[in-house]
Amino acid sequence: MPTKIKNSNIVDGTITSSKLAPSGITAGNYTNPSITVDSAGRVTSIQSTSTAGPQGTQGTQGIQGIQGIQGSGIQGIQGIQGSGIQGTQGIQGSGIQGTQGIQGSGIQGITGSQGTAGSSAAIYNTNSATTGSFDIPVGTTAQRVAFEGAIRVNSETNFLELYINDGWYNLIATSTAPPSVEYLVIAGGGGGAYNGGGGGAGGYRTGNLSVAGSTNYTLTVGAGGAGSTSNGPRGSQGSSSVFSSITSAGGGGGGSGSTTNASGGSGGSGGGGGVIDAGGTSSGGSGNTPATTPSQGNSGGTGNHAPGSSIGLGGGGGAGAAGEAGNSPANNSGDGGAGLASSITGTSVTRAGGGGGGRAAGGAGGAGGGGNGFGGAGTSNTGGGGAGGEYTASGGSGGSGVVIIAYSSQYNPITTISATLTYTVSTSSRTGYRVYTFTAGTGTISW
Repeated sequence: MPTKIKNSNIVDGTITSSKLAPSGITAGNYTNPSITVDSAGRVTSIQSTSTAGPQGTQGTQGIQGIQGIQGSGIQGIQGIQGSGIQGTQGIQGSGIQGTQGIQGSGIQGITGSQGTAGSSAAIYNTNSATTGSFDIPVGTTAQRVAFEGAIRVNSETNFLELYINDGWYNLIATSTAPPSVEYLVIAGGGGGAYNGGGGGAGGYRTGNLSVAGSTNYTLTVGAGGAGSTSNGPRGSQGSSSVFSSITSAGGGGGGSGSTTNASGGSGGSGGGGGVIDAGGTSSGGSGNTPATTPSQGNSGGTGNHAPGSSIGLGGGGGAGAAGEAGNSPANNSGDGGAGLASSITGTSVTRAGGGGGGRAAGGAGGAGGGGNGFGGAGTSNTGGGGAGGEYTASGGSGGSGVVIIAYSSQYNPITTISATLTYTVSTSSRTGYRVYTFTAGTGTISW
């Protein structure tokens, strides 16, 4: 059995390196040595190292700001160019490489809005933590700036309105139909007589009428009456014009140039009196026939023929005044009665004048489209009466009538109009109104 030697029996310095067993570690100098020591305190391995510290984290790219909205006069949000955070370079030495740091990108901030186009302000979002809205232009009807796609709030009507195609449209309406409309309904003028009196103007009615949606309303534009082409017949009465419950009667024809039918015809306004061959007075036709309130017209002037004297034929009645009587001794025929002025379209226009008497010194047509003697025609779409003809000439035809409807443009357009009706519509002739002018035909309309 081997003999055990205690540490206390070993004299210091008696065991040299040559007497120790090899450790397996190579002799030499080590850089940044990595040393392994066992549980008995013996070095069991050693090696040089050159490893750097860990590479720092690549920073977050950051948030790209909002570019903004381009269009409708609005310049979007350009943004603030932010700068990221540069991380710490780290500690150099002792094998530790510091953290690279975060490479940030800033938030794109606000450039601001483009500004106002004309008098219309830009739309912008006013979102907050609790509520949000879009702020759009607000103004009176007179402050409107019409361009395609414009949207605004009308401070007079409190409606949101849009401009597209023919004008301003109400976007939020409780009904597509206006509660009421203004109207002007004028019938066709009466024809003048051959060698006779002037034709009366077509009946003239104006006012306000209640309407409702999804209801058909009859509408007719009356034609003018024809002038007579031979001695004996009166001029023809004009045709009635109609809008819903409103009817205007056609103007009466002028009295003939002979005893037969010498008195003027009755109608919206009456025709002027003609000639009694044997001498005497021929009455003008009655106006406001059938009767309406207010009156739709006036009577024609009387025709006068003093035996052995000159002849004076009566002028047709107008919407504003009766026809003038003929002056037999002076050989002058009467002027047509004056018409009436209306600004329903936005401009004052006088319509429905009577036709002047014929023969002798022909009478002048009444203001408002009345035909001038001899044989002048009434003006179209005014309801003017035709003038009486010269001694051997036909009377003039009466002018056609017209129906005009106007209402606030905060309400929507008429949705259905018969193809048989001829019309125009304007949202510019009268500020704040839609104006429909019907010039021919018969049919229906509805909202």
